[in-house]
Amino acid sequence: SLLVEQQNRLREIMLQAQSLLSPIRKIPDEILQRVFDDCCEKNHFEFDANKSKSGLATPAAEDTPALVLSSVCSRWRRIALSLPSIW
Repeated sequence: SLLVEQQNRLREIMLQAQSLLSPIRKIPDEILQRVFDDCCEKNHFEFDANKSKSGLATPAAEDTPALVLSSVCSRWRRIALSLPSIW
């Protein structure tokens, strides 16, 4: 019914408004860049002769912090892509 549709639409609007008030949005890009650098500092390509002919094991996307961080939202993607050091 029309009333149910309007209620659903209002719920969507409320969720969007709540996400705009999220504290993470107040963190400056420069701080997030430092956090991303720290998260991605470790080298996730490890040597293992049993995994491939070259001995290099390519991690899955969920094991690669830069890929995970860049998949959160468009802002985080923009920040991650601006940091060549994390790739």
